[in-house]
Amino acid sequence: MTRKKKSKGGRPRVVIDVEQLEQLAAINCSLAEMAAVMKCDQRTLTRRFAQAIEKGKLRGTSSLKKAQFSLAVNGKNATMQIWLGKQLLGQRDQRDAPVGDPQSLARGVREMVGALFAVQQ
Repeated sequence: MTRKKKSKGGRPRVVIDVEQLEQLAAINCSLAEMAAVMKCDQRTLTRRFAQAIEKGKLRGTSSLKKAQFSLAVNGKNATMQIWLGKQLLGQRDQRDAPVGDPQSLARGVREMVGALFAVQQ
């Protein structure tokens, strides 16, 4: 009597290219986009490849920071210098004058409007 091989049941495991998955995570693809490219369910990716996805995301953010710093340090992008200063150094824009109470602000606006109309007449 021959025995049949016992089936493990279920679907066969999906073969995932981990390097490609990391590259997709590095360019900030959503989990749904990664699953679509890999032709599998999102839960499969989060369950089996969470570490690879996290590694790819970290690689992507670090290369983006490197590019931003390069632009800022080389003086090629003043906007990037300002933004990085605000984000990393706690710098901020200063207001010329603090806004007072709403009544004094309204009074000042009325005076400016009155002065504007006086000049135009």
